[in-house]
Amino acid sequence: MPLVALFAALVASRAGVADGSRAGAETFDEEALVRPLPDGKAVFVAHFRQSAPLASRHFESFPKAMAQIARATRVAEAELSFTQGRWDDKRWGRAPVGTKPIGAELWASFHAPPSNASTDAESADAHSEDWDALTAHMGGLFCASLSRMNGREIVVEPALAFSRWNGARDATRSTRRKKHGSLPSESVCVENLTPFLKLLPCRDRAGVAEALASRTTLFGAPYVSMSTLLETTRSAIRGGEWRVVLTQTLTVALDRVAAAEAAPKFRGRLVAAALAGRSGLARVRGGQRQGQPGGEREGEPGRQRERQSRVTIL
Repeated sequence: MPLVALFAALVASRAGVADGSRAGAETFDEEALVRPLPDGKAVFVAHFRQSAPLASRHFESFPKAMAQIARATRVAEAELSFTQGRWDDKRWGRAPVGTKPIGAELWASFHAPPSNASTDAESADAHSEDWDALTAHMGGLFCASLSRMNGREIVVEPALAFSRWNGARDATRSTRRKKHGSLPSESVCVENLTPFLKLLPCRDRAGVAEALASRTTLFGAPYVSMSTLLETTRSAIRGGEWRVVLTQTLTVALDRVAAAEAAPKFRGRLVAAALAGRSGLARVRGGQRQGQPGGEREGEPGRQRERQSRVTIL
């Protein structure tokens, strides 16, 4: 009888560990979009999202540095972007994702400071310290001079901007203080892209990120922008645990020559990424106007062809 009880206890403990690990599981999703532009160029968008428990000390694939930054700065939301060139709305139309200004841009909102900060001045000082720590950490991680974002001529505290809109009247009302800074003169180069790719589980060696292996194609494009969004949220389906969410987006507009050379590779890799990814979504949209080589016959209306491939491997 004692052996049976011991065996039952071991099984129960093993099940408890399994349930705990499942409750605190890390997630990773990737998505890619290729879309032709009216002037012959093509836009390529790579989107990555991963999350993990904020209290974790050991991670399987989530970048530990980002979790440490979230814990050290009490950040609620922080988005850092590096952009080279301008999105041409007149020629290309509306961008698939929000465009960013030239150079480096950082905005962030923070959780309330400790309860011992009783006055508004102490609360403002606490937020300023969090902002300084955030710029120092992010600047060191992404090889950028973000520590210059400490002057009033560069940093502002918007009251209504950067608020999530959910249709409610009080959607823009938030107790979280926000800060925004930009450095238009900050140059964007491979030194910023390499840390961006290092945050991914497989860097640029597998999945959608494999299409980003050509540095000359990316930085020779008329527009390239990469953004990193860090969030800390309370999960509603995992027992109310705090989770850290990292969302990365890269948008590049390829010129005519680069689009013609890279489009077949991008399309093949996107479909392969959907098959190789754990939960990958590859979307390829292609279409040609009437009168273009390979398009529809004369007199037939132009049609847009869209192929979507999604494969989930459990």
